[in-house]
Amino acid sequence: MRDAVPPAAELRRQVANRVLDVYSRYGFEPISTPALENLEVLMGSQGGENEKLIFKVLKRGARLEAAAGQAGAGQAGAGQAGAGQAGAGQAGAGQAGAGQAGAGQAGEADLADLGLRFDLTVPLARFVANHLHELPMPLKVAHVGPVWRAERPQRGRYREFTQCDIDIIGEPSIAAEVELCAATVDALASVGIAGCTVRLNDRRLLRAAVERHLGQVDAGPVYIALDKLDKLGPDEVAGELARAGHDRRAIEGLLAALSAGEDGVPERLWGGATAPVAAAVRRTLEALATMGVPARFDPTLVRGMGYYTGQIFELAHPDVPYSLAGGGRYDGMAARFGAPPLPMCGFSIGFERICEMVDPGRLGPPRPKQVVACTSDEALLDALQQARARRQQEPDLVLSVVRQARNTQKQREDFQRLGYSYSQI
Repeated sequence: MRDAVPPAAELRRQVANRVLDVYSRYGFEPISTPALENLEVLMGSQGGENEKLIFKVLKRGARLEAAAGQAGAGQAGAGQAGAGQAGAGQAGAGQAGAGQAGAGQAGEADLADLGLRFDLTVPLARFVANHLHELPMPLKVAHVGPVWRAERPQRGRYREFTQCDIDIIGEPSIAAEVELCAATVDALASVGIAGCTVRLNDRRLLRAAVERHLGQVDAGPVYIALDKLDKLGPDEVAGELARAGHDRRAIEGLLAALSAGEDGVPERLWGGATAPVAAAVRRTLEALATMGVPARFDPTLVRGMGYYTGQIFELAHPDVPYSLAGGGRYDGMAARFGAPPLPMCGFSIGFERICEMVDPGRLGPPRPKQVVACTSDEALLDALQQARARRQQEPDLVLSVVRQARNTQKQREDFQRLGYSYSQI
């Protein structure tokens, strides 16, 4: 988690404004949701590994005291039961330890009732269900805000970061995917990031490939392993799948099939029941090409979330090894909160990642910034009055009135570093 200080904070503001301006011209309406959600909203949302990274918030006051008391009683009971089992031998003692651990985990879960959101998609589904009677359909929204994940920080990944999401609710056709991709490419171009390529796949094609080679298995852990292909390589991923109990030859067949499809047409890699899905991927690629948006089919693309139901996509750039944006179709998620099973599709920009790539000079000439330093209370009040009149006459002027510091040289250097020149009113 980091502070944003000048001038970096100003750069973030400009980037956000540029991106939101593009989205508004596409008709995406801004919304906001709370940073905190009930844990039952976040848990069981098929958020993949991110559900393990939720920052949980303890209950408050009497509710916390009651929950802590119940958790303590549960642990004590488990300990007594375990002690009885332990008398039967060391194996029983081991079972007792497991029982105590389980009771501790259950007690810990009972102590918290809220969590910081780990993305903006799950809160959006809850938002749609809560406000469905107020919203037009189809609905196009832009959603910008911080999210939190308790993971190991690294370049381009932080425990607190900002997401810029656009979502279309109520459009079942590939028109939603096409517009989301086009709008996101245009948004990045507006801040000087050109040369992006859309990588496109479909979760249904991926599931068909997994079932063809590995059989009827729990696909979630397989997806998590495959999602590491670009970071770890096929050998490491194959080892992870083998340790999970999958046949080594079947694993090699799956990875070879995915690799062979990278330069091909989707229909050549998957036929039969998934042929219409592959054809829809091809139509999406053709529509993007018609609009001048570079895109390619990538059968190795997975996306970490478990809630995707159809096409998935990421935005790649040749200058960085990670994606700048990602999303996909997650039909029916709002039904979990009592809404009809609506078509839903979204694309999310990794705000921190694009800010690291933005050249401030590409955002246009900065507004003129001047500072007036005053030596007394009377001078401050007089300067404030005159500065207000100047701002009305010169709308683009940034004019700051401050008290003159004792160390005038440092004060001058600090303001000059922020782009100010000294002025007299």
